[in-house]
Amino acid sequence: HPLPLRSFSTFTYSLVDIGARRFFSVHPTTQLWFAPPATRCVVQTEYLINPGAYEGRKPGDATNGVAFALHEIRRDGSRRTLFQRLLDPVANAADRGVQKLRMEITIAADSELLFETTPGPDGNWAYDWAMVGPFSIEPQQTTSP
Repeated sequence: HPLPLRSFSTFTYSLVDIGARRFFSVHPTTQLWFAPPATRCVVQTEYLINPGAYEGRKPGDATNGVAFALHEIRRDGSRRTLFQRLLDPVANAADRGVQKLRMEITIAADSELLFETTPGPDGNWAYDWAMVGPFSIEPQQTTSP
């Protein structure tokens, strides 16, 4: 929550179970726009590349990575990148499995948040089976002195 305001995906959306958890397929290129509830928020989600995209595959027959990003889109159309990470589970074992995103952000009033996936550095979409868990975008709680 909240649900996206709008979305775009090059491929069909689907739900995928990994273990006992359900994820939403966000194969590149996918874009999900959100209306944040406040200018100071906590954004949380989980994301990964489906293990079938790299486990037991020969080199060249596996994902070459997926870029995950979160951007602030301001009313004037300008974009500020809040988070960006390339997962390359073939080259980097730390990029395998579920990754957690938790950020405290401050954005301009009337901005939208855009979560997107794009193919790895060479633009190759093969085996880029990206997934994301439920989003949580909540107003940041302030503490009293």
